[in-house]
Amino acid sequence: MDGRSASVLAVGAFMVSLLALGSPAFAAPPPPALSVSAPADNTVTNDSTVAVSGSTDPFGSLVINGYFVDLDAGGNFTVVLALLPGLNVINATASTGPSTSTTVLLNVTRIDGGDLLAKQLRATRDELNNTQSQLSDTQDDLASVRIDLIRTRNDLTNSTDTVAALSGQVLALSILATVGMLAALGAIGLTMVQAARAKNGNEGPPGDKPK
Repeated sequence: MDGRSASVLAVGAFMVSLLALGSPAFAAPPPPALSVSAPADNTVTNDSTVAVSGSTDPFGSLVINGYFVDLDAGGNFTVVLALLPGLNVINATASTGPSTSTTVLLNVTRIDGGDLLAKQLRATRDELNNTQSQLSDTQDDLASVRIDLIRTRNDLTNSTDTVAALSGQVLALSILATVGMLAALGAIGLTMVQAARAKNGNEGPPGDKPK
C-alpha cells in the first residue's frame, strides 16, 4: 500500500469515527419551517377552488397534494387547488433534504349551493326559535311584573283605607275630647258660680237675710 492510499484510508477512518461519535458537523439539519396562512383548517365553502398561501424556507422545496409549488425569494407561495364535493385534505410538505421535512394538513369541505342554502336556512330557523323562546320568557317576566304591580296597588288601596279609617277615629276622638273638655269647663264654671253665690249669701248683713 502506497502513501496516498494510506492517507485516504486514514481520512475515511477519521470521518467514520466522527459519525460514530455523533459529531455536530455531520448532524442532520433541522426541519424547515412551514406556515400555511390560508385557508383556515376545517373551512366550509361552495367554491370549486381554493387558494393555498403561506411561507417556508426559500432554499427548500414545497409539494402540495403531489404538485411542486414555486417559492419566491422570501419563501412565500400561493397556489390554487381544485376542490371535489365533500371533504378535501390539503397536504403541504416542505423539505430541505431527503430526511428533513415538515408537513401541514388542512381540511376543506366543499358543499354545493343547495346544501349551503339549506344550512343557512337551518341556522336562520334556529336563531328564530331562540328569539321566540326569549320572547316567551320576556312575556312571562312581564306577566309576573304585572301581577306584582296589581298586588302592590291593592296593598296601597288597603293602606289608604286603613289610614282613612284611622283618621276618622282620630277625628271622632278629637271631637269627644273637645266636648268632654267643654263639659268639664262648664261644670267648673257652674261650680265657681255656685260657690260665689254661696259666699255672697253668707257674707251679707243680717238684716238683709230673707225671713
